[in-house]
Amino acid sequence: MTLEREAEATIEPRKLQIMTVTERLIAEQGFDGLRLRDVAKDARVSIGLIQHYFDTRDALVLETLRHASWRRAAEWESLGAGVDDPVERTRVLLRGSIADRERCQAWMETCASSTRHPDLLPMITRIYEAWQGALRSALQGGIEAGAFQPVVPLDQVLDTIMAMIDGLMVAVGLQVYEFDRAYRAALLQDIAGRLLQYDFGPLDA
Repeated sequence: MTLEREAEATIEPRKLQIMTVTERLIAEQGFDGLRLRDVAKDARVSIGLIQHYFDTRDALVLETLRHASWRRAAEWESLGAGVDDPVERTRVLLRGSIADRERCQAWMETCASSTRHPDLLPMITRIYEAWQGALRSALQGGIEAGAFQPVVPLDQVLDTIMAMIDGLMVAVGLQVYEFDRAYRAALLQDIAGRLLQYDFGPLDA
């Protein structure tokens, strides 16, 4: 467990409750639309208690986004935990990467906020590296097992898949396209399969 994740495990319950409500409201209202009185009402706490934990509204939002991004990255990584077969682990990670709209929205808001708050950039880099690390391990295992035969270097495969995940996360978060969850997952899996020269099979396999 990283130091960042150890820190997440020590958050006081009432503070965590406030951040959980804040995360949901950010997804509904966006960074700029969040109001402390809405957080207080939904969390059933006073504005004074929120200010006890967070000096400003921006401090509340930034810490909530940091916490949400780490937690959701860990949730995604855990999808492949305990799956020994690297091919199956890759399949699980691909299918789970864009399945959660709230995770997609939290990541979008975090990235967007980093343009106004550069102090978020190192955290975003660490989270992105955590995502890459989990996927790289699965892909490397599949190559070593002889199942994957990439048509380009592994780094290029990984970068292409991660770029697709990022783009599809935006599509999922904004719901700007008409295709459904199954099609999005099939699209990502198909591109990965072409890069790896491997048939992952139908989604219900």
